[in-house]
Amino acid sequence: MKDSVVALLVLLCASFVQAQEERFPFAGAGGRPVAAHYVRLEGVGSQMGHGLLRDTQAKCEMMGRSVQLPPEGSPISRLRREDYYTATHLIQYTSGEVLIINPRCELEWTAIKPELVVHHPRGVCSLNVRTRTAKGQCDSTRQGPVVPLPTLRLQMEVLGADPDSRCVRTATEIMGIRSVQCIEARPESEDWRSYVYRGGPDRRGIVLESRGTSVPSGEVLSDIRAVEVRRNITVGSDMLDLARTQGFSFR
Repeated sequence: MKDSVVALLVLLCASFVQAQEERFPFAGAGGRPVAAHYVRLEGVGSQMGHGLLRDTQAKCEMMGRSVQLPPEGSPISRLRREDYYTATHLIQYTSGEVLIINPRCELEWTAIKPELVVHHPRGVCSLNVRTRTAKGQCDSTRQGPVVPLPTLRLQMEVLGADPDSRCVRTATEIMGIRSVQCIEARPESEDWRSYVYRGGPDRRGIVLESRGTSVPSGEVLSDIRAVEVRRNITVGSDMLDLARTQGFSFR
């Protein structure tokens, strides 16, 4: 039993180290230098898969194959998000993995589908990194009006300042999800949008914490915090037009 627990811990640690190496695939995009901030957030995703793990464990035991699950309450999913802020765009790349029992009745971490979203004043562009397809408003340079700020601003609740994290917590509830963000305020002269919630209100500042829960169950869907913040860097202007510069097709 002791050996099984040790082997499990080794597996979890090795998977974690490997996961840490995954990065936003277009960080080296070319073009002219554009001023930016960078934030990397890490944490956990939905933990609702515990029941499925136990069911699969029982099926494996019926076949004479024992599977040692992590201790109750241990994270079974991990999330990482990389945010690039510029004066006009917010580029968010979310990746992670979930713990499963494979057909050989072995525990393993498997990657979840990464999500790449580009927010800009004229809309939102969603890009599928695996299929190299894009949808939404992906041409931020087109002529036309800027998308007005939505009325969700009226539904935002300011929870107060967090002196330890040096940010202000706000909450927004939409489509059965309560989203609590902790936003580090930036100087008034730096009017960079942080797009607190997709399609929701914008605020000045960078997001240092983000927690999503299901309403009304309170089930945690995601809980991530900044582990790396790099201010006043530059990125290539091609990052502002990823769909075109990186060869994505439209659907």
